[in-house]
Amino acid sequence: MIDDKLMDVRVPLAAAEGVVVELGQGDMIHVELTQVSLRLPRQDCERITSAMARAMVRLRKIEELRKQPQLRLVGNVGEE
Repeated sequence: MIDDKLMDVRVPLAAAEGVVVELGQGDMIHVELTQVSLRLPRQDCERITSAMARAMVRLRKIEELRKQPQLRLVGNVGEE
């Protein structure tokens, strides 16, 4: 007979290429990446998710600024 305490039933929450996120016992979030496995309390996962979302928005803004052409002042034609 299998002891119920040893059994960790996980509920799939989301998946993407190389990533699986599942809900485990006790509100633990399991994140399986290609080479890393994380087991986080839900509150920690929420904080990380919020920080990552802000970071991705900031990164997008930085990338947009880098794409803008660098402008420089030039004199009128014929002026020295």
